[in-house]
Amino acid sequence: VMYIHPEDMLKPLLHSGGGLGETGEIVLVDQDVKIITSLKHPLADGSIAKPLKHQLKAQPVILAAQGKEGIILTEDYRNVKVLAAYRYIPLTDDIGWGMVVKRDEAELFSSIRQSILDTTILGLFGVIVVIIITFFISNTLVKPLRHLTETARQVESGNLNIKATVTGSDEIGTLAGTFNSMIQRLSHLHDEMDEEVKVRTADLKKSNLELEEIQHKYSNLTNSLSQIIYRADPETFTTTFVNSAIEPFYGYTKEEWLNDPSLWEKTIHPDDVEMVFAAFPEAKEKLKNTTLSYRIITKDNMVK
Repeated sequence: VMYIHPEDMLKPLLHSGGGLGETGEIVLVDQDVKIITSLKHPLADGSIAKPLKHQLKAQPVILAAQGKEGIILTEDYRNVKVLAAYRYIPLTDDIGWGMVVKRDEAELFSSIRQSILDTTILGLFGVIVVIIITFFISNTLVKPLRHLTETARQVESGNLNIKATVTGSDEIGTLAGTFNSMIQRLSHLHDEMDEEVKVRTADLKKSNLELEEIQHKYSNLTNSLSQIIYRADPETFTTTFVNSAIEPFYGYTKEEWLNDPSLWEKTIHPDDVEMVFAAFPEAKEKLKNTTLSYRIITKDNMVK
């Protein structure tokens, strides 16, 4: 008779190495769900289960002993949550073992949780880097451009004393420097135009004063004459000037002549109107003086 201890024969075969981690374990049970080899951990009450004597009540070993196979997330003999893979191993037509390969859920998913944590940290770091880059771009590119745009609006509204801020020697700084040079040239041109306007305004004012003086002298001269001096537009015959000598002759004042454009025509005797107006086109065409004799009607309806 030869006695073979299953612990000595099967334990080396079930060695899992480092593949199942700290909590991983392979459990073998017979058809009565009794353990064939010793367990890696104590039972839930702290006792040590003995091979071929202790019957397990955990769901994976029961299913394996019944000839089933699959993967399940449940509690093991320690009442600890595990992920277990189970299957039935037939030895003969009537005899077989149930095998369960399990590992604690906490240890199994710790690597996944660590990966999620690492990914989250990496993502947050990436977001921070993007925010820093965005802030840098905003300070080095967007902000100077906004300031330059605001400066352009100020110049457009007429403020030539403003200057763009030159922040560096890059393209934005070069653009700001060029813009300042343009503003300076515009300011100089504006000053030159102002000076030119002042000079021309002074010249015009001087000319107007001289013209007023000439007109005043001309008016004094013509008003001192006893002969009538009359000037009118050659196209419309509207009175543009008349001296004081006209009032004793016609009876109308200078103001009445200047305020009524048709007064001269009204003073012509009705029988002489056609003759008078017929003489003007010929005189205008030949550019020569014309002498006319015609009757007038004064303000008090006298015919002269």
